[in-house]
Amino acid sequence: MTVAVTGRKIVTLGDRQILNDRGHVIAIHGDTAYQAAVQASPAEPYLALKLQLPLELIAQTLVRFAETGIQPPATGSSTVLSCEPLEKTLAAPLLRLLECFRDPADCHMLAPLHLQEISYRLLRSEAFGVLKSLVTGAETRLVGALRYIEAEAHRSDLTVSEIASEVAMSPSNFAHRFTTLFGQSPMQYRKHVRLDLARQQLLSTGWSVAAVAQAAGYASTSHFTRDFKTAFGLAPRRYAEAMRTAGFAAS
Repeated sequence: MTVAVTGRKIVTLGDRQILNDRGHVIAIHGDTAYQAAVQASPAEPYLALKLQLPLELIAQTLVRFAETGIQPPATGSSTVLSCEPLEKTLAAPLLRLLECFRDPADCHMLAPLHLQEISYRLLRSEAFGVLKSLVTGAETRLVGALRYIEAEAHRSDLTVSEIASEVAMSPSNFAHRFTTLFGQSPMQYRKHVRLDLARQQLLSTGWSVAAVAQAAGYASTSHFTRDFKTAFGLAPRRYAEAMRTAGFAAS
């Protein structure tokens, strides 16, 4: 998506011409070939915000939006390009995204949230058709696989074949496409979910390391400790003590 800040650009796609200026937002399919002519001057150069949303974010947002039961907005016939007025509901998270880059902590904590809101706002607009065209049925099923892994991650007998069967894909195709879309294998994501659950339990309960490891689906406490230290930099007990000292753990 692109929003002009100053100046403007005329985008030509076939027999259609679209004005990209500060009052509009353009959403365009990344593989679309188009022509563009910039209209600017030294006093008013062409300056624009261009944002490429990750495909996995669009897929996850699309699935969560479908779960609301709300009908998507009516869109034009084009599934490669849309242009509409820049509404405050979209301009606000775009501005917050830019502002959070001033602070590394804000960037780490808030930028992903702003990107989620931007994706959601676009899905509630005329850009819905463009964003939906980026996501195939297989990718939607892969988001379902994420949810299944999150629900079943504690099970020691969870396998790639079971997850693939749940989303009606062959194990090899599922594993390949999951890794391509999300940047990690299904079992790596499962480990991430287990360890994050364990981290939260360490900070919010009085459980022992062994109890937390068991709840996260680890048969071996030593194996859990090694994985936890690799992920978070400290062994579980030292991590919990450090967080309590810093005031981040529940009493």
